[in-house]
Amino acid sequence: MPITIANVYIGSLAADFATISSRTASRASLEWPIYGIGFIIAIVAVIYITLIARKALDSSRLKEKLP
Repeated sequence: MPITIANVYIGSLAADFATISSRTASRASLEWPIYGIGFIIAIVAVIYITLIARKALDSSRLKEKLP
């Protein structure tokens, strides 16, 4: 589920960048830093969840190997 939210967010951000030159009304100056912070948070969350999942898988594999 978190990866889905991150993908939707990144897709929305990419769409905004793709249409930046065709818009008549530009974004407020405060919106771009908020987008940037949200992007960084999304990437950090994906990396963190990946690390947690990897540790859980390694722990599970280790328990299976023990007699």
